Amino acid sequence: MKRMLWLTKIVSLVEAVKKFMFEFGLIAQCVDKDSELADVEAVSAGNNYELGNMIAEAMAKVGCKGVVTL
Repeated sequence: MKRMLWLTKIVSLVEAVKKFMFEFGLIAQCVDKDSELADVEAVSAGNNYELGNMIAEAMAKVGCKGVVTL
């Protein structure tokens, strides 16, 4: 019985994630310019534009599929 309960909860969670990803895709915006990326990174860094620029430079070096670790 507990396995069925867990399975039901997992299926519900998967459905919720799918719905979230669909809704998120509707409002997502592409960031094309390095200056736009720096602005997004600065906001993510608590409005620290110096740190935002550093992160944007690192992202430019590794590319859109790369990973930057702080």
